[in-house]
Amino acid sequence: MSYPTHERSWGFDVNQRFITTGDAIHEHRWLLWNLKRSLVSITNTKWTVRRSSDGAGNVSDSDLWAAHDNLIWAAQGSNHSWIVLQNTTIGCEFLIDLWGGSSNPNCISFWFSNMGFTLTAGTATTRPTATDEQGRDWHYGTGAYWTFGGTPPQVADYVLDVMTSADGKGTRWMVWFNNYVLFNGFIESLENPVANWTSPNYFQINQQALGGARYPFSKDGMMYNNVGWVMQGATKGNGYCTSEGYGNVGYLHDWLPFRNEISGKWDFSRVCVMSLSAGMRGVLGRIADFYTKPAPLPNAYSIPETGTRQWVVVGEFLVPWNGSELLTW
Repeated sequence: MSYPTHERSWGFDVNQRFITTGDAIHEHRWLLWNLKRSLVSITNTKWTVRRSSDGAGNVSDSDLWAAHDNLIWAAQGSNHSWIVLQNTTIGCEFLIDLWGGSSNPNCISFWFSNMGFTLTAGTATTRPTATDEQGRDWHYGTGAYWTFGGTPPQVADYVLDVMTSADGKGTRWMVWFNNYVLFNGFIESLENPVANWTSPNYFQINQQALGGARYPFSKDGMMYNNVGWVMQGATKGNGYCTSEGYGNVGYLHDWLPFRNEISGKWDFSRVCVMSLSAGMRGVLGRIADFYTKPAPLPNAYSIPETGTRQWVVVGEFLVPWNGSELLTW
């Protein structure tokens, strides 16, 4: 089978399996702590911790999330845990905040910024903020959800995969449950960025839609429903994935579920990012090492099937891989 070559050199911390203990809080501590640990420890990573709170009243310009138990949920205005990581190559920052309230006792917030968070404003009781921040909350409480792909209190066996590129321009993670990715994140400096875009970074984080109708790595999840974010200075914009593999009449690779009849090879389509936000409208750049896949290739399929396994099929997309056998639950 003919397949693309990697544009970037990737580091991996994958197939991290967690066997449930029946405690949802413990499971989410495990997932978030290991996500942080992977980001700062993968070979050639460009991620560092800038500031953190351990939920016990301590704040430092160092990593206070030393163990799972340092991830503490509490109401805004009370001691709770948060952490800010910075990518030293592309300059963006990523914040995780664990907070709650009377109606939503356990919330997870993910925030992104190109301009940087005001770290001195971060205290034991209040997370730092940024002028250009964009992100998403997940709630666990009345009429809302915070677990990665289920109704609270979700307890399940998970597998966490984290990958970062050696040049610092690509960061991705996936959480698998029952053979599907139910939670994923992208922090990408786009290739071939449009002229005059001063901070060509794309951020996306999402989980399975309520009711299980859409998965993050489905065409609905990536292209239509789970919007990402882009920024130009303090101007905030949405960011949608787009590809020649898609069209307003359907999914091209579903319509052509066979090899190209001239070349004899499978067709893989590159994925770009576009914005519909005023002041940023247009196609902005391309996500490196990320392709739509032909319909016959099943979820979790490795390319090649054995040996180097340079790619894996995740939902309806192709992502880089490290040669190991992919675990999906």
